[in-house]
Order: sequence, then C-alpha cells, then structure tokens
Amino acid sequence: LDLQATATNSDNNNEEGAPKHMAERNEEERQGLLEDEHKTLIHRVFDGYYMILHKFRWLVLVAAAAATIGCTIFAAQLTQPATSDVALLPDSNEYQMHWAWKQNLLSNELAKLEGSEAVLLWGVEPADTGNHLDPDTWTTLVLDDDFDPKSKEAQLYLLDFCGRLFESFGKVKEDYECPMVQFDGWLKDQSTSETPTMAYTENCRGVSSA
Repeated sequence: LDLQATATNSDNNNEEGAPKHMAERNEEERQGLLEDEHKTLIHRVFDGYYMILHKFRWLVLVAAAAATIGCTIFAAQLTQPATSDVALLPDSNEYQMHWAWKQNLLSNELAKLEGSEAVLLWGVEPADTGNHLDPDTWTTLVLDDDFDPKSKEAQLYLLDFCGRLFESFGKVKEDYECPMVQFDGWLKDQSTSETPTMAYTENCRGVSSA
C-alpha cells in the first residue's frame, strides 16, 4: 500500500510538473521571438551574412585560394612599359587623342632631342628653412661656410670638372663651354691684350690662367 501510494504521488507530481515545464519552455521561445523582432536592421543583416558565409565557408576558401593563385600568375607575367609615357585615359578620350597628335609634331621631336636640364651649384647647402607644413613658404639660401674657391686646388678642380663630366655623360652641345673654362680663356686673352679691361686690371693682378 505504501509503495502504491508513493507511485501515485509521483505520478501526480509529474502531471503537475509537465504543464509547468511546458509553460517555461513556451515563455523562453516567446522571449526568443521577441528578441529577434527587436533586433536592429544591421544586426539582422550581419546575422544573415554570417549564416550564408558559414554555410558556404569551404567554397569561399577554395574561391579565395584560386583567386590568389590566379592573381599571382597574372602579376608574374606583367612586363615593364616600353616607354615612360603613361596613358591614364582611353584612346577615344579627346585629351588622349590630343596627346597622341602632339607626339608627331616637329617641335615635340626637337624638344626631346634637347635632352633635360641640369643645374650644378657649389657653395650652398641642401637646406630647407621654409615651413614644412605650408607649401607656399620658400626656403632661404644657406651658404656653405667651408667652401673656398680661392685656393689653387679648388680652382683646378672646377676647371677640370666639365671635362670629367663630359667623359661620363657626353657633351651637352658641341659649342658648349663651362663657365670656368670660359673664365680661364678670358684670363689668357686679357693677359696678352694691349688694352685689358678694368675688371681684369683691378682684380686679376696680371694672371694668365686659373
């Protein structure tokens, strides 16, 4: 009798607990649905994006690996440009058509034959005293206090500089002469002249060369 009574009480407790458990479960599901409804749009978009990406993750991995290999092979086959001219616009563009037309002009060909211009300076330092945050400001000329062109060694170096430069890079023009060579020729002419200029007589003391 005691066992039967215990079993009966246990059955009654289970019958009473089952609805309670179901109610709790239903409440949890309802709260979950409410949370899903209250999610922001961006949250729902990212959730959907993650689910799709997670579902096809292996396919995405294979596609990314194939794209990497393909781009590497394509980049290895690229060649260097034949000229330094870079066409940023298509050939049908008016600016690009004008540029192509200008390449055939005689003036453009003559400008190319002239080469580039180079300026060599002595006695100055490569300093920039302007405001680095303001491109409209200019630098001042900073002189090199250690530069002394009065010595014999300095003048001989400057006199022979153009010859050494032309041996390495070629002469700029056939009739071109460096300023120091011109100055040396001027000294020779003034030293043998019967009527030298006042600048020579007052500053050069009768010297005949640099």
